[in-house]
Amino acid sequence: MEYFNERLSTTRLEKQIIAKYVVSKLLQGSDEVVLGGGTTVWYIGKAITSAKHIKNMRIFTCNLALICDWLKSSPQVFEENTVAVLGGLVVGNRKSIASKTFRNLNKIERGIIGCSAINSKKGPTVIETDSSVQSLGIIEACKEVIIAADHTKLQGAQMPVTIRQGKTIQADIDKGKKYILVTTKPKTGKKEFESRVEEFKSLGIEVKVLNR
Repeated sequence: MEYFNERLSTTRLEKQIIAKYVVSKLLQGSDEVVLGGGTTVWYIGKAITSAKHIKNMRIFTCNLALICDWLKSSPQVFEENTVAVLGGLVVGNRKSIASKTFRNLNKIERGIIGCSAINSKKGPTVIETDSSVQSLGIIEACKEVIIAADHTKLQGAQMPVTIRQGKTIQADIDKGKKYILVTTKPKTGKKEFESRVEEFKSLGIEVKVLNR
């Protein structure tokens, strides 16, 4: 539990900027969307509660922390939208569910995942296998995948568990799946960051770089 709370305060501003952009620019009121685990996606869920255009949305999620927050602070989300919590193994320190149920869903319009780190070779990576299970399920179930990752995830070391390798993402795009990486502009290391952004673009990933 402490791990999740610590992550909520890490790069909080960047996560809030990403959340505001995703909800205002990439989501429509009548969408179907799958919300993955993690703190960046938690902020996206929080932003949904204050978005006036989000109504009649079908929301699937494994993010227990988000569901608990909605129940406590924003119960109108359940009245204005259809919300489904997908079952599976509870990952306590991440306040989420490692669910394979996503793979039973078919052709959901879009899914949103976070990650611990990302580069063009290994793709998005995480610390634990349980987290990769839920994110991979979302990728396989959705026609459009939004990867929400602030600049530190592009600049830091890769984590041990790969969700989807870069070459597999490229193959997905060739088959018609859409990937959007939403990130933030760093204050330092800009040349290296810009180089990595170009690498993602070369795979066919659409990259949105937001000012801090």
